[in-house]
Amino acid sequence: MSMNIWFLSAAILAAMTTMLHIFAGGRFAARPLLDAQDLSSSPKYTNYFCWHIVTIALTMLAFGYGYAAQNEAGYDVALIATVMAGLVGVWNLFLIRQFRLKAKRHPQFVFFFSMAILGLAGLIL
Repeated sequence: MSMNIWFLSAAILAAMTTMLHIFAGGRFAARPLLDAQDLSSSPKYTNYFCWHIVTIALTMLAFGYGYAAQNEAGYDVALIATVMAGLVGVWNLFLIRQFRLKAKRHPQFVFFFSMAILGLAGLIL
């Protein structure tokens, strides 16, 4: 059994993105959200809940790609992870365009497209 280096690379990138999300995102997104006095509890805690969903999704991308890197039976898992990463990247770019946001302030697409490209390489090479 050989290790799929592309899936392993995607797993490492997903794990690093997870850590960045937890530590930087917690400091610059989640904490200010919770500290906001001008938001009622429903939108505040719904968004905080969604922030944690992203944490879970990123963690699952890392584990999914890690599993696929070590197991040929993980092809379907890698396929799902790759599609998910690609769609999240597209969604990020759509929001940037739709709301005229600055890409440098919302660079998540870079991480997700990088995961998707590594996953795609693992799927076809």
